[in-house]
Amino acid sequence: MSTPATATAVGTGRAPAALTALALTGCGARGRNEVMPSFMELPGVRMVAVCDVNRKRREHCARKASEAQGGVKVDPYLDHTELLARGDLHGVLIASPEHWHAAQAEDGDGQPGGPGVEGDHGRRPPGRSWAQRKTATTTGRM
Repeated sequence: MSTPATATAVGTGRAPAALTALALTGCGARGRNEVMPSFMELPGVRMVAVCDVNRKRREHCARKASEAQGGVKVDPYLDHTELLARGDLHGVLIASPEHWHAAQAEDGDGQPGGPGVEGDHGRRPPGRSWAQRKTATTTGRM
């Protein structure tokens, strides 16, 4: 089901172009039941993509997000770097297992014009912390 160009975001009165496009990495219980719904409740937010290495979780999460948004297409991804390369994302919510947080944050924030990321970035070894700090310093984001 596609959204007509003249439609407005529910409850916002804004055109779809004014929506904030978010994606989720990590479609486990926390990602699909806590992180994703809490952001989708916000006015003007649209979940446009999800990513998980587990096919069943990835497809379930995409279906759940689509249904919650009135049938809007939500793209499922296996590889977070492909998701980050979309070019239309405003942000990425990281709910993947802890050992992936830092790498996904660095991949997202290290791209010129790439989306910002949200996540606690997990328990990482000291070298990862310094790599993230360098990324944040060079890009001005994190």
